Amino acid sequence: MKKFLSMLIAVLMVAALFAGCAGGSSTSDSSKPEESKTESSATESTEGTGDNGDEAPVPIVLLRPDNNVPEYPLNMDRPGMQKIHDVLLEKFNVDWSIETVIGDKFDETLSTRLAAAEDLPDMIFRRLSDSRLLEVYNNGLIIGLNDLIEEYGPDVKQHMMSDMPYLTIANGTADGEILRVPQVVANIQHQVTTLNVRKDWLDACGLEIPTTPEEFKNMLVAFNEQNVNGSGNIVFLSNYANMNFSVGPAFGAMNVNSAASSWWYDDDMKLYNSMLTDNMKEYVAWVADLYASGLLFSAFTNYTADQWNEVIYANKAGASVGAWWDGVIQNGTLKSKGIEGEPIPIRNLCNADGESVNILKNLGGYNGFMITKDCSSPEKAMQIINYGYTAEGTTLDYYGEAYPGGEYYAATDESTLPDVLKGTLCDTSMAYTEKGQALMAENPQAWNMMGWNTACLGQWLIGTAGDIAFEFSTTFTDCGLAADIEYNLDNLNFFINNGVTQIGFAMPTDEQSAKIQEYDDLFAYIDENIQNFMMGARDLGEWDAFIEECKGMGIDDVTAVYQERFDAYVSIMDEMGAVVFDK
Repeated sequence: MKKFLSMLIAVLMVAALFAGCAGGSSTSDSSKPEESKTESSATESTEGTGDNGDEAPVPIVLLRPDNNVPEYPLNMDRPGMQKIHDVLLEKFNVDWSIETVIGDKFDETLSTRLAAAEDLPDMIFRRLSDSRLLEVYNNGLIIGLNDLIEEYGPDVKQHMMSDMPYLTIANGTADGEILRVPQVVANIQHQVTTLNVRKDWLDACGLEIPTTPEEFKNMLVAFNEQNVNGSGNIVFLSNYANMNFSVGPAFGAMNVNSAASSWWYDDDMKLYNSMLTDNMKEYVAWVADLYASGLLFSAFTNYTADQWNEVIYANKAGASVGAWWDGVIQNGTLKSKGIEGEPIPIRNLCNADGESVNILKNLGGYNGFMITKDCSSPEKAMQIINYGYTAEGTTLDYYGEAYPGGEYYAATDESTLPDVLKGTLCDTSMAYTEKGQALMAENPQAWNMMGWNTACLGQWLIGTAGDIAFEFSTTFTDCGLAADIEYNLDNLNFFINNGVTQIGFAMPTDEQSAKIQEYDDLFAYIDENIQNFMMGARDLGEWDAFIEECKGMGIDDVTAVYQERFDAYVSIMDEMGAVVFDK
């Protein structure tokens, strides 16, 4: 039997919650092994060393949106931007600057510039949709980056093709040509979707944390029978897609979201829509039972913000689905309404074999740096992008100061940490100095004023389970088990070590995209009927007839298109040495 390997162990982290950590190596690191030194030689040989002579600096302009507060617009006057400019001038003899457009006007402005196809900036910072990215590439407005990465981007090559190879799939063509280099602010939290339950209500009912679908339902029944909130009507608060993704694997329904994105594979690497299986039928029956019993949020398929918030603020949410940090966030939300409670995140429910199956999402990074056809020096542009992927460049852009720190940030002193956390943080973890703390206390907008985390260089920030546990324990007080160091370490490391990697697809060709769009009505029909089955509007006895209806509407034909994209994904990964299937 072929085995799907877990390739990615990190996910995108919210910058406001965690000042991320970078694991990228600097090209000037003399401790590198010989092969790494050779790989980095192109960048090292072109870094400015003070011997540029009379050679004029090369101007490089980056076009990017300005999403900062009006009081502190993103421009070259900021101290952080000046520092980046000076470093790039010294290292690469580049006169670097930014051109910005107010965030809500950026896409319109960018479209106009691209349509004119003249006098484009050297680099563009934006995450275009896959179809739009391919369009501007096929029109010759941006250039492919593989050759530049090979010669001038050793750190980009290491990170995108070896450390997290799915980044190549998510940011390139179906034949493996990389078109943009994204920022990666990542850790395990953003890769999992988990259940959250009320620990205080479990304790009141004398129950343990649920581990199976049956125990989960019994928990909700007990919450209502014992009226733990004083008003009853306690429900499982979730939306359709998140519930499918989190709970579906307990029944063998893998990677179920909405119909168009619900795909899995068999032992022969053959694709199928995971909504149209017997395992899905079993899961749907479980959901239908919750719904009929009044234990599921009644508007889970289509709701307003007011309907959602009413459940939360009336203290009726006995469980929910979301990110791992939802426990600590929900705790604060309840307290803001004068409600005492202890929501905690838990592992996903176990299947019939007693295994908790947590699918690790493939995420392709934030935004992206593209090099245009009009770039004055693509080589210099790639050197700048590569510098952003080093530890020095990452921390300079994120913190405004290069590791191990300066006035406002300094390397974390692990000797001050609890014993359980020592040695568990990433190598470039930084925290506020006393001066930094004082500045932020005096002016919460100092982040914008100083130009910290302006995201003008590439960033490679990979947080560990230890980083998350440390952040929760120090930032979120009085949150109970959700902020407990050992609880978070144990569970987050479980996800890292046992998670199942989400299925991947190469970016579609224009022909494939057009073909897939022909089946929009089919996917809408699948979702509509799955929801009807869940809510009792269609009898589950008609499941087989439903499957035949989907076959008649062309599910086999569209599956063949996705199979082509899946095969291309496997091929690209294999070519990079990132084996997807162990045959």
